[in-house]
Amino acid sequence: YTSFGSWFLWNAYFRVWSLGQILATFEINRSYARFLENHDPKVLERLERQAPDGAIPDYAPARKLLKAMSETVQEVQNGHRDHREAADVLIRLLRDADFVPPAFGLADPDNHWTDASTAKILQTLRWSRTQAPKEIGDLTWEGLTLFIKKRFDREEFKITEELTHIAAGWPLIGRALRVPEPK
Repeated sequence: YTSFGSWFLWNAYFRVWSLGQILATFEINRSYARFLENHDPKVLERLERQAPDGAIPDYAPARKLLKAMSETVQEVQNGHRDHREAADVLIRLLRDADFVPPAFGLADPDNHWTDASTAKILQTLRWSRTQAPKEIGDLTWEGLTLFIKKRFDREEFKITEELTHIAAGWPLIGRALRVPEPK
């Protein structure tokens, strides 16, 4: 909660936290897709090992960045570092890391929109094959492509359910498709 006391520190902290969430999501997506292939629980062992750390990959530079973020914020909490200086440190950590997917703009403190649009996903896939460190590149590629492949599998993706979900948001037509409001 320390970062909440300063917009600048929160902005920087959120970006590092987002990176951790992105990498963890890729790790979970990859494991889920591999598990669906043959239902072998051994593919989930990697996630079990990582569980205490929230599925953050066993990639030393990522773990080091997250530890540095934690220590920097603790220095602010303990009154040993100024919040603006700490925010600058966190942004510098992101800029210096070669494993941060650039399409999401996490290393740019002036970028206030970190969506995962189709264009950004395609840029991230290209980055994963051309510029990312191999371990993170493989994680990113597999975390995205295996998930997309499984997401649109016949047993996983039901077009009628997807269309119903979309139509439920429409003002008139969707009313009959929505879950009733609690009374």
